[in-house]
Amino acid sequence: MENGDVYSAYQMEYHYDLFQHLPDYVYVGTWYDNSKTELSDGSGEACSGNYGFTTGFQQMLYRRNCHHDPEDRRGSTMFAQYSSTKRDRNKVKVFWNLGFHWFGLYANRPEDILGLAMNTVRFSNGFRVRENLPHSFETAYEIFLHETNGKHLAATGFPVRCLSE
Repeated sequence: MENGDVYSAYQMEYHYDLFQHLPDYVYVGTWYDNSKTELSDGSGEACSGNYGFTTGFQQMLYRRNCHHDPEDRRGSTMFAQYSSTKRDRNKVKVFWNLGFHWFGLYANRPEDILGLAMNTVRFSNGFRVRENLPHSFETAYEIFLHETNGKHLAATGFPVRCLSE
């Protein structure tokens, strides 16, 4: 960024507790960048004023703890996110994902997370033409495991399949 450039990001969250024992949240956010951005078509032309927005949620579906301890996150959770950006200034114009987490597979490992997710990106037309991509979107499925062992965190992702239009 150069002197006088402004980057701003805002996000609002609403936290709730479904049925008094399934807590989670929804959010909406936006960002703006007034610095010079090269157009995604590769023309070398740059312009100011790039922006985007995002929205999503996370919802606990099942709680393993029958005493409803707010500190105990063990159980299953669903999440989703949708983001969009200005098409002529970004390689990706739309991103969305959907997935599930299972927190605390074992009672003695309450912070471990096993998950399944589907992620899709839709490329901007300028970027797709510039890179000669035969498709306008890609979708990837992922299985992941976050293991915690004291202060150590290991994350492993296993891409399962990638589809294209």
